[in-house]
Amino acid sequence: MIADLKREKAAQLAYDTAAALMAKREENEDLDSLATKYEPVEGSLKKRANAEETDFFAFSAQGYIAGIGAVPSVMANVFSMQPGDVRGPIQSKILGTYIVQLVERQEADLASLEANQEEWLKLYSEILNQKKSRIYQSWLNSVKAHSRIERVEPQLAYQR
Repeated sequence: MIADLKREKAAQLAYDTAAALMAKREENEDLDSLATKYEPVEGSLKKRANAEETDFFAFSAQGYIAGIGAVPSVMANVFSMQPGDVRGPIQSKILGTYIVQLVERQEADLASLEANQEEWLKLYSEILNQKKSRIYQSWLNSVKAHSRIERVEPQLAYQR
């Protein structure tokens, strides 16, 4: 219970700090410049803010962004932004509070996708089969680890 309260208080502190930082943001100011205005509050473990850039990523229902993790709230915000937009604070229940800037948007190459549809479907099928195999293997290993398996020699039904 105390750990939950500490976690809740830390999350609120992070959100309040990000909100204060966004209030200091000037029009058209990018994240690198905004990060220099960060002032740690008492009790904060983070002594400085830094802007980190991710690679391009595609929309996913789980909200997975390489370098950040599964953060659906950030994913939903980013896909509604235009290049140059800065938005925040965005709070995640598990992974923290974010201020995000959309630097560049790369539209999907639909012509290439349609031209190579058969190849993409084959690749998708291979990846899906690999994932199924990994999940099955993980399940099987878990079952084996939690089971008692003994080898029983078969008895002959007919003996003279």
